[in-house]
Amino acid sequence: MKAVNWMGNLLVFAGTLALTYQGIHRTQQGKALGAGPIQAKAGKQERVPLPPIMERLALVTALVLLFAEASQRRLPGSRVGEV
Repeated sequence: MKAVNWMGNLLVFAGTLALTYQGIHRTQQGKALGAGPIQAKAGKQERVPLPPIMERLALVTALVLLFAEASQRRLPGSRVGEV
């Protein structure tokens, strides 16, 4: 069940990060002016928004995975400690 735990923690991290940053930011470098030895560059910043439902879905899925694993460990007769 370690894989389920890892996946749950990864989804919690990714969902929290997505909620914090509200999307993916990137800067595209371009040449604005070039006259002989003098060069000027300009950067264009873009934001690719992530739908809020994806962020929340990642968090809910992570919590379900972590809760399911924790409840399975507590069941009598479950195989806790086996690798």
